[in-house]
Amino acid sequence: MIKTNIGHCANHACEHGNNQHIIWMHYLHFGIRLPQGVPDHQGLAYIAATQLLFLHPTKNDQPASAGISVGGSALTADRLVVQSDLSLKFLKLSINDGATYWCVVKQLNRPASIPAGKKVHLVIHSPPVFQKVPSPEIFKKLHDSLNISCQATGNPLPTITWLRNGERLEEEKIQTSKGYLTILSLKESDAGKYSCLASNDIGQISYDIRIQFSKGAYFEHPISNVTAVAGSELFWPCHAKAEPPSLHYKWLKGEKEIAFLNTGLPFRSKVENGNLKISPVQEEDHDWYSCVAENGFGKPAISSAFLNVYYSPRILPSTPGIQYIAKGKHSSIYCKIEANPHYRLVVWKKDNDAINFTDDEKQTDIYLSSDGSKLHFYKGDDKHAGAYSCQAYNEIGASLPFEILVVVSEPPYFTSTPPSHVELTAGNDVSLSCSAEGYPKPKIEWKTNNGTIYSTSVITIWNASSSDYGEYECTASNPLSVLKRKTLLKVLNTAPQPLEDVEVSTNTTTATLKWKPGFNGGHAQHYTIRYKLKNAADEWTVYKTLDRTEITLDNLQPDEEYSFEIIPYNSNGIGKSFKLDAKTKKNSLEKDSIIKWKAHYSEKKHPVKPDDLKVKISLDTILLSWSQGRSSVKTVHNYSVEYQELKK
Repeated sequence: MIKTNIGHCANHACEHGNNQHIIWMHYLHFGIRLPQGVPDHQGLAYIAATQLLFLHPTKNDQPASAGISVGGSALTADRLVVQSDLSLKFLKLSINDGATYWCVVKQLNRPASIPAGKKVHLVIHSPPVFQKVPSPEIFKKLHDSLNISCQATGNPLPTITWLRNGERLEEEKIQTSKGYLTILSLKESDAGKYSCLASNDIGQISYDIRIQFSKGAYFEHPISNVTAVAGSELFWPCHAKAEPPSLHYKWLKGEKEIAFLNTGLPFRSKVENGNLKISPVQEEDHDWYSCVAENGFGKPAISSAFLNVYYSPRILPSTPGIQYIAKGKHSSIYCKIEANPHYRLVVWKKDNDAINFTDDEKQTDIYLSSDGSKLHFYKGDDKHAGAYSCQAYNEIGASLPFEILVVVSEPPYFTSTPPSHVELTAGNDVSLSCSAEGYPKPKIEWKTNNGTIYSTSVITIWNASSSDYGEYECTASNPLSVLKRKTLLKVLNTAPQPLEDVEVSTNTTTATLKWKPGFNGGHAQHYTIRYKLKNAADEWTVYKTLDRTEITLDNLQPDEEYSFEIIPYNSNGIGKSFKLDAKTKKNSLEKDSIIKWKAHYSEKKHPVKPDDLKVKISLDTILLSWSQGRSSVKTVHNYSVEYQELKK
């Protein structure tokens, strides 16, 4: 408890007597009437804390008024005591008590006059107290600016001094003013502990701030590949470092955040402190994963690894439940198996009895593929028909047995086919047919020149016209194989078919056009060539040729775009024209411009037949080898081999 006395109300002005009232005032005078019954010879003893404090009664119970006020706020009895000698004593002195106090003598039974008395100025000295300080830890980027403030109160007003690592800051590029510290461009040496020191004559206090340079997230140890068994619980640790270390983590599956996947994984997984927990692990979780960490500074850190999910084998539903083998020919049946790790064993059964492949005496006509997924028959026979099953095993477990009904059948073979070329005159009708045998009965389909497919063995074209020209294909198929035969239908006495290939090359003033004609409709065809400046309203310039398929146009303007059109015609009419645009060269130094254009409606070109076919026959196999045709104009992607066993 602090007790402070303000001096006595001395001399005659403060000597209290009859009809006088002594007041301690702070500029303002507050007054109330004293309660009746207080003896005139008795000084003030106390008054309720909620009232203003009165100093002295008056004689003969005459009204008296007095009060103590500081800055307009009453000083209550719990903080102020008026001593018997009329001095003031302060309890729990506050810095706000500093003010000018006035000891006033006022004659209550006289006309109002200016009070006279003694003024006392009370000065309160106090040590510094911080009012505003920055965060104790600040992260910045290199070359960022720093501007922080440190404010303190006290009496006398404290002086603010800034220290770095215990030494006063006096560098040219560091500004300190009115409690502010400013560094325009931070460098590495500016990191450290800064102290705000507030001091006055009474004391000093300090406040520390640590300035650090931020570092984006990084991995000292990237996440590792993990293996988990389906149905188990996975804990996948991920820990990054950063400054500040307030890290945010997320996990990706593939390239998409787990939380936003449209699968069950978001409901089976949780990310805690960077670590990924999946429970339970499922086969579909098998994938690449990435742990992404960031703290808001720099780029996020990414570490990727693979989750390898082990599970027992399963037979894929795409495995046919009914499979066919060719009678008298090498055939096989199969199971599509998926397993991780790879299956080690496949058990095949027929009619619920395991097939013993180690007994050479019993199994001379059946053998397994190297991975066990296929069951081969040297020569299909009626005895091989029946109910088979396959069951795969690996370290995790076994698949369910998958049943396959094996049917002994015969691959398709054509009994009749259309000719490779058919010609007819426009307006006539033509029927194209093909037939095939086999077991199961082959399905016959025809594909027309426009791609339409008909499930029939005979197609008829009525009143044939130019639009019916093209290639038609018959297909015979059953579960064992597919056979195809093609025929080219040519309709005579029609206008020419569209051009197949067109090429234009330009120079500064010339353009050379070359083309490959389409079918001529059975009559000699000729061509009209015309051209003009593109987007111009000029008339076309027209040339006609007889049987040439190349023409050079001259007197063109340099650096201009032209439109060209080639129109085939014969004695039966005009065929579909072909249009293209090309630009002439600006000068002779430019490289020649060549544009090749293949009409979308041109006849499809097929690879030529292979050359040098060789056949090598052994006890149970036939080896075929060949080379691609030397004049083939297209890349060959695959070959289809057909064979048929001749009847003895």
